[in-house]
Amino acid sequence: GGGSSVCGGVEPAVGESYAGVISLDMERLSKVLEVDRVSRAARIQGGALGPELEAQLKPHGLTLRHFPQSFEFSTLGGWIATRAAGHYATNYTQIDDHVESLRVVTPSGTIASHRWPTSGAGPNPDRLFLGSEGALGVITEAWVRLHKKPTYRCATTVRFSDYEKAVNATRVISQAGLFPANARLLERDEALFTEAGDGTKDVLVLTFESGDHPLEPWMNRALEICAGFGGEWDKDALQDDGSQRKG
Repeated sequence: GGGSSVCGGVEPAVGESYAGVISLDMERLSKVLEVDRVSRAARIQGGALGPELEAQLKPHGLTLRHFPQSFEFSTLGGWIATRAAGHYATNYTQIDDHVESLRVVTPSGTIASHRWPTSGAGPNPDRLFLGSEGALGVITEAWVRLHKKPTYRCATTVRFSDYEKAVNATRVISQAGLFPANARLLERDEALFTEAGDGTKDVLVLTFESGDHPLEPWMNRALEICAGFGGEWDKDALQDDGSQRKG
């Protein structure tokens, strides 16, 4: 997509088997072509960078809410071709769970799948291209599921002295059906490197979001679970943007 791959997929190291390589610039395929506000989905061109597609969805009050670390420099087509996941993958899951249909240009012609709410009718052709790393064709368009822009948000960081207990707390939160938007566990060295901690504790970044309802019960239950595994947090540092009010 945007050439931000960490797997070397854009490196022209093909050995002597090929006379050359082709680099395809998708810069002009960057538009949100159609928005279905009722079903919360949009038809977006494959060359749209993360900030570009979010800016075009904003007037509709909708968001894809997919934020990989390369968000600013990678594209929708690249996310699909690499089966990308982002910082909010705990709730919004991976990009493949957002895909409704694809349009792909292949060496033997163009393939366009049907856009169904869901289907159990045999193999899903979209799965062939998800994670294909561009080997089978170029993803030029996709219908993707969207989310209502969050109006309620509650976030905090929880510190653990024991990494195994931190892992278990994260597991129990995930299995409790609380569906946090983000539950990202940083071991203490990574927390120090990213300035999320001082290097003495493992840090769980915990976030709940909703475009519909307040979030205190979900956050309170998650913190109860963390406390049961020795987690500590600063109550004064608990970010509560809109949980008491909508906005």
